[in-house]
Amino acid sequence: AAVDEAKGVEHDETDQEARKAQEEAGIAMEAVTEAARAMEARISKEVERKNQEEADQAREEAATAMEAVTNAAKAMEARITKEAAEHKEKEEANRKAKEEEEEEEEE
Repeated sequence: AAVDEAKGVEHDETDQEARKAQEEAGIAMEAVTEAARAMEARISKEVERKNQEEADQAREEAATAMEAVTNAAKAMEARITKEAAEHKEKEEANRKAKEEEEEEEEE
């Protein structure tokens, strides 16, 4: 009976140790899970910040490109206006020359 009782006590101690080990494992798992969540949140925040930086850079590049396009359009408009004025001057000069020629023929 004493042997059986000793085995029972030993069995209870083993159960207690097992429960304690399970509790400690559970606590450790919670700590690991919490650390993983914190790391995930940090990574997410870093990605968000990086995405914001990239979005800001893309906006700056788009603004620079728009400015270049606007400047090119203004330059093209100025060139077209200049060429149109030169063409108009040539037509006017040709018309006057033709009128003078016709007046000379009439005389």
